[in-house]
Amino acid sequence: MKQNIDYDGMADQGRVPSSETKKISSRAIWGGLFLLLVFVLFILSLTF
Repeated sequence: MKQNIDYDGMADQGRVPSSETKKISSRAIWGGLFLLLVFVLFILSLTF
């Protein structure tokens, strides 16, 4: 129930199609993964 309420609230706030929000969220997720990967590689290069 909580998830549905949160999603509805977000949809009301954003006023954008679900496809747009999906695009933005996926982009944010991939960006986060990329930053995490770079961070890990940086630490590994420092330690080794």
